[in-house]
Amino acid sequence: MGAAFSALAKNFILLGKSNMKKIALCLVLASLYGTSHASSLSIESLSAEFAVNNYDGQPKEVTGAKKAGNFGILMASGAGTFTATYLGNESSYLDGFRFVLEGKELNEANVLGKSISKQVTGGVVGFQFFDSKGAVFNNGEVSGAALGFAFLKDRSGSSFAESNKYGTFQYLLGFNDSYKGDADYDDYVVGVNFVSTAVMPLPVTAVPLPAALPLLASAVGMLGVVMRRRKVALADA
Repeated sequence: MGAAFSALAKNFILLGKSNMKKIALCLVLASLYGTSHASSLSIESLSAEFAVNNYDGQPKEVTGAKKAGNFGILMASGAGTFTATYLGNESSYLDGFRFVLEGKELNEANVLGKSISKQVTGGVVGFQFFDSKGAVFNNGEVSGAALGFAFLKDRSGSSFAESNKYGTFQYLLGFNDSYKGDADYDDYVVGVNFVSTAVMPLPVTAVPLPAALPLLASAVGMLGVVMRRRKVALADA
């Protein structure tokens, strides 16, 4: 029994050494499950692109001319911090932007570049534009020429990203208030950004085991049996 035990233990050690690197690699790959990837902003129900006319005044001085836009709903794929920055207005009414539940607001009395932020958990990002005549437009409603906001672009086919002296923004939102319905989308303009705080599991991918790993597991089991029998034999001696 002693000789058999010694031989088995020796083989187990040799097998363990030869496969240690492979086993360690498997453990590292397995630990990657659960690693996070960032949530982000996106536009749902994106409309066909349309021409934006007469975008001018203070917003144009800050962002440059905007010639095109799309309607849509601003969504977050997970948790994060959503920030809106005031970039100008050109309107007859007094307009603004607010987070209703959080009680935070931007309006025309603010200095350019002022920002407000909120935590979101995913889904439709909660915010609204408003004017001094009582008109309110919430993200998620259907925009139009008479009332709503557009995701603005420099020109047809260009990206939504915006950079100016107040920062770099993922999207530029231009509000058209209820005055005249002139569809210039410069009545109140904000740039928005999102920083993810989400922890989301990566897709599960099967990790192939080293061919010798089942044999190693079997050897461990056999070694345990031998050790238990040897302990019993010694106790009975």
